[in-house]
Amino acid sequence: MYPLERSEVWRGGITASEATLEHQGKVFISSYEQSHFHGPNGGIKLTFEIATEDGGSGHVMMCFDSEDFHSFAKYMLEADRVAARKAFAAAELADPE
Repeated sequence: MYPLERSEVWRGGITASEATLEHQGKVFISSYEQSHFHGPNGGIKLTFEIATEDGGSGHVMMCFDSEDFHSFAKYMLEADRVAARKAFAAAELADPE
């Protein structure tokens, strides 16, 4: 897993007037391969924790199937085309882990 150091987790609920910042830099990203648990394709997994009402913490895992990668690419380009293109190029040149 790799930490996304500039990530933010915001939290809000039905009774909250607005979302509040839960924490920064504590989101981890990893890839996963095709499996029974995740389905027929590989993908990307984000994991993080959020506080619970009883003072503990809850673990959250979000899985994104590779068939949704086009949506991520589209919004990355929309948010910052230059940074997205640099990231795509760097990823292509990087050695697989």
